[in-house]
Amino acid sequence: MNVKLQKDHYEAVASHYANHYDGKDSRLYRQQFIESKLFAKMDLRGKLVLDAMCGSGSTSNRLVELGAIVTGVDVSLSIMKQIEQNLQVKNSVVGNVCELPFKSQSFDYITVVGGLHHLHPHLAEGMKEFIRVLKTNGRLLVFEPPSNSIFDMIRTIWYRYDDLFEKNEASIDVKRLVRDWNIELEFDQIEYGGGPGYIFIFNSMIIRLPLSLKRFIVKPLIYFEKLIDGRLPSWLAMYVVISMRKR
Repeated sequence: MNVKLQKDHYEAVASHYANHYDGKDSRLYRQQFIESKLFAKMDLRGKLVLDAMCGSGSTSNRLVELGAIVTGVDVSLSIMKQIEQNLQVKNSVVGNVCELPFKSQSFDYITVVGGLHHLHPHLAEGMKEFIRVLKTNGRLLVFEPPSNSIFDMIRTIWYRYDDLFEKNEASIDVKRLVRDWNIELEFDQIEYGGGPGYIFIFNSMIIRLPLSLKRFIVKPLIYFEKLIDGRLPSWLAMYVVISMRKR
């Protein structure tokens, strides 16, 4: 993983990232379609959770609200300062997930929301570290764009020309992930989803949607996405939620 490349990139976009991904409208989308699926039927009270590649800390904060003892780790110093100043997370670490500064078997859960696809071509190194610091029977919970969707073709072209993205980014090949890690991990949830809310609410920074307009479209888009949620085949999906248990 090119730590300097990732660090410089996120230092540059940190303020925009927080404004778009941590606003009221984005939090509403996250609660409805991301966190409800990642943390469904899980009692996180008192559990040690690593929020890896935590960005500006939206997932970290939600984990704290659910009673977890959360450690956030991200490569960006600017983003980690924002977390310390504005959120409920008390433990924050600036670091590289391919070389995590934690002892083996340290965490009950690890969450990665939109982070794995930044690790290419070093996804294997990151996965090995997640497995190392996760306790036996602990869970790795991820939310990522899948590569087996027609929307990934659009993403690939967009990433090539948009300076908001680094050239190493690549969507997650779910079948390969299962094939490569099924000995160490049991894949007990693979759920696809996504709709216009994912594009215009969750990814408003990417499409350059003005925040002043975002609040007017959030309710109808979330209503529509609820209607189609759970009905999309994988080739039409924009995201995948995966729960993995360490054997």
